[in-house]
Order: sequence, then structure tokens, then C-alpha cells
Amino acid sequence: MKDNIQNNIWLGVPIAKRIVFLIGYAGIFRDVLSEQTLAEKLGINEPSELEEALESLKEDGLIIREGGYVGLPGLSQKIKIKSRDFERVEELISSNSKMLKTISKLPIVKFIGISGSIAAGNPVDTKEKKADLDLFIITRNQCIWFFYLFDTFYRFFTRKKKREGGVYLCMNHIYDESDLRIYNQNFYTANELYNLKPYYGEDTYKKFIASNPWVSSYFPGFGKLNGIVKMNRSSNYINRMMYSFIKVFRSVKLRSLEPFQEMMNKFDPTKSYNVNRKGSSYGGYQIYIQEKYPRIIQENFPGYMDEELISRLFADPLSLSLKSSKFDVKQIKLSETYASKYRTYE
Repeated sequence: MKDNIQNNIWLGVPIAKRIVFLIGYAGIFRDVLSEQTLAEKLGINEPSELEEALESLKEDGLIIREGGYVGLPGLSQKIKIKSRDFERVEELISSNSKMLKTISKLPIVKFIGISGSIAAGNPVDTKEKKADLDLFIITRNQCIWFFYLFDTFYRFFTRKKKREGGVYLCMNHIYDESDLRIYNQNFYTANELYNLKPYYGEDTYKKFIASNPWVSSYFPGFGKLNGIVKMNRSSNYINRMMYSFIKVFRSVKLRSLEPFQEMMNKFDPTKSYNVNRKGSSYGGYQIYIQEKYPRIIQENFPGYMDEELISRLFADPLSLSLKSSKFDVKQIKLSETYASKYRTYE
């Protein structure tokens, strides 16, 4: 897939519609946006233009606007506790600083980022009454599966803590630095990259953002860096050896040929495991977002509903395949995805 296949997602879209589409997206997670963040995402340099549009939407009863925040009607209580949310985010990161610093000292680690709901400043407890700290890890070239072993040991020795409801570090995304591109390039992943908070490895973070210039198609000006970042492509000999070992081990452990068969497949961005990355299968929560986002817009802003715009926001091959039900629902394990922590937003 070529980067920047969508050069200007918002071309010709009035500012009021852009605002409601951004507020509606935050509403999926029962969250609100600060006016500063809204202006930054819109790429607006003229405050009066934003002020006029916000006041008009507020007068029409479509949004609430209090204390520098905007959101869907009915979320005024969220605005009142927003400062407490940010305090909790700091507490969650601070309380795990010892382990985060330990990970950052590993010579194979080049970047640690805080992702998910914590990065968005919207910590939400799961049904187990806890908020996990999601991490995005980038390793040195050829070292991803050495770090995966570290992650495996971490999960093994902290399983009791997880069962008891303690804060748990979820290393959801682990990338090898040889390929930093995001392949499912859409509104959901653009928001995830926008929210990603660097904890360690500022230089690698800049390379990561520069390797995904398509994000600026959704958020004008985001991550613009001078020059082009040239990544050294890896032969992946070590990665392939370790990846093969892990897949064979999992086949034996699970008494299934499926992991072994996956090892024989070519790179597939829809899968959780590939030679140089570990992530979420089928875009993770993207399935949930794509299903709920149009409903949020239709229910709250019927006059602004625009199927063509939603199609532009989710125009990557994975999004199109999910929309057309190209994948077998059983294969996607949709019910498991819906049972995830994001169902706590319902």
C-alpha cells in the first residue's frame, strides 16, 4: 500500500461537519475533547472560525461546551471529571515507572509508547474493575522475538497480579524497527498514532511518525518532519529463526497445526503475528469502531450524516474488506472482540 493514498480526507467538508465527526468519534468512548485538541486536530489557525462553528452547534443543541471542553449532549458529567482522569493517567504511569524504566534499559528496546485509553486521557476500568496500561514497543532490528520472550516471562510472573485486578502492562504492539509502517491506514489508526505518548526513545518515535505521513491526511500538519526517513530493510534471518521456533513451540503446546501453518504464510497485516511485528488481528478494535461510528453520527447528528465521508475515513483495504464482510466472522472472532474492554463504553 502506498502512503498518502488519501491526500486530503476533509477536502470540501465544512468546518461544522468536521467538528461533529471529531466529537462523534470521541463519543464512541464516552469521552470529550478539549477545544485546544479539537483546534489542533482540525489544523485551524483562525480561532474565530472555530468559535463561530462551536457556538452555532451549541445553540442548535447538538453539542455541549463547558470549561474548555466539547462533547456529545449527555456527557457533561465527563467534563466535570476530566481533570481527575488526567490525574489518574499520571498516577497509572507513575505507579508503573519502575517496570517501564526496566524495559527502557533493555538494549534491544528503542521505543516505549503509552497507547490506548490511557494515552487518550480517558482511563476506563474493564469489567474486572481495572485499567490496563497499554504499551507500544519498537525493538532493534532483528530483536523483536527476543523481546517477545521477555514479554512472555512478564505475563507469566504477573498473572496473579492480573487476576487480582492490579494494573497490568499490556504490550499490545511490538514492532521491529526495520518496518515502521502502519498498514491499516484509516481514521481509527490515525487517532491511535495521534494519541500515542512517547515514554522512551524520542528519536525512534520521530522515525515512526515520519514513516507514516498519511496521518496528516486526517490531522493536517501532524508529525511533519523535514526530510525523508530512510529505514534499513532487514534480511530478517534472526527474526525468522526465532519466529519459527515460537510457532513450532505454540503448535506443540496447543496441539494444533494452526501456528505452524501461520509460520509458512507470507506477511499479512491482518494477522496478530508476523515475522517483524506483533499486533492486533484484523485491526483489533477497528472492527468495533467501524460498526459503532456511523451509528453515533446518525443518532446525534442526523443532519450531518455523510456515508461518503465515512467511506473516505475508512478507505484502506482492511476497512473495505471488513465492511463488505470479506472475512469470515468466525475467523475474525467478532464476539471475542466485542467482549473486550471497549464494550465497557456501551
